[in-house]
Amino acid sequence: MKNNLLSERLVYNGESQTPTHLHLCTYNALVMQEVSGVNFQTVANSLNREQINWLQVHGLQNTEVIREICSHFEIDFLILQDILNAEHPTKIEEHDKYTVLIMKLFRFNNKEEKSPEDELDELEQQQVCIIQGSNFVLTFLENETDFFDDVTSALHNDVLKIRGRQSDYLLSVLLNSIMGNYIATVSTIDDWKTWKKNCSPSVTVTISASRYRHSAGSTC
Repeated sequence: MKNNLLSERLVYNGESQTPTHLHLCTYNALVMQEVSGVNFQTVANSLNREQINWLQVHGLQNTEVIREICSHFEIDFLILQDILNAEHPTKIEEHDKYTVLIMKLFRFNNKEEKSPEDELDELEQQQVCIIQGSNFVLTFLENETDFFDDVTSALHNDVLKIRGRQSDYLLSVLLNSIMGNYIATVSTIDDWKTWKKNCSPSVTVTISASRYRHSAGSTC
């Protein structure tokens, strides 16, 4: 992992080719508004200091857009570099005005139809960075994904009066989704190992994971 203290360059070092695009949800107990765009200027005018602002960023190719976002929310330059570093280890860091969390999401890449006798599908990962401030939450994801769509749906339907709560509650909901991803991933691996042990004891279980840099256990 590179030493950010020795560089002022902004370089995304991951593999994703997803073009950078933004989705902003602003809400309070009474209303919710959404706007999308490919640059920060498109959504900046919709930010509301009197409401909770959840800005989702998909794709980290456009480092200038990431810089503009971090500059607006007064995010430290070293955190900006961490967002773009796809190999950054998991961390939670508390600052004066915001909290930063860097984690991994996992998914099995189902490339083709396979029989139970085949190996477990490739386990892929992408980094997610969440920054929570007093009236905002920023989520940075490497790829296009519907991972947090259930949270957006909950905001639309005001499930458990979520829109009347503060940004720390939104953070807890996002973290719950991520922990569910970890539990499901570990459970799938355990079930596969159990099947192999009980049904095909002579077959060695292997997991193809070219991008699996951290074990799911240690990441949790």
